[in-house]
Amino acid sequence: SSQEVIDDVLKCNQAIKDVCGVEPTVFRLPGGIMTDAVRNSVKMPIISWSIDTLDWKTREAAATINAVLGEDVHVQDGDIILMHELYVSTGEASKVIIQTLTNLGFQLVTVSELIQYRSGGLIEPGKQYGHFYLSDLPPEMLQAPAEGESAESTPEETFPTDGAVPESTEESSAESLPAESTASL
Repeated sequence: SSQEVIDDVLKCNQAIKDVCGVEPTVFRLPGGIMTDAVRNSVKMPIISWSIDTLDWKTREAAATINAVLGEDVHVQDGDIILMHELYVSTGEASKVIIQTLTNLGFQLVTVSELIQYRSGGLIEPGKQYGHFYLSDLPPEMLQAPAEGESAESTPEETFPTDGAVPESTEESSAESLPAESTASL
């Protein structure tokens, strides 16, 4: 029921806050299974992914690497990659994936950082997001500044069009991201 979903989410959020001292601002559905009860009950943006490595299923580093870097996969700026920290093979694959993507010019960021860079933090509770591509942005966020506006706040700087993501003011690097994080490009 909707009330059970709400109670579960509130209980989980409180446990995270008790342990980490931070209240969650986004929600990832276990298994990515979206129901109307969840959509109508969860009062946070719901995060899914655009690339599922299926690392939980294959438990093979080569298969996980291929799921991200294979010939049939075209990683884009703004993709969210799903990986889990439970498996040694995922850790092994992460080393190759992170190195390859950074060599290609990608910067790996947390989902929260990606949301901030691509939407200014303006996302809707109960709405599901699986990626944050530049093409998803409203046109006004991509327009050049009006005459007299500072170039420091241009959308091109906040939302680069060259595939790069601006450096975060927080300490965050590919090496510091846990493998279970929904890695964002």
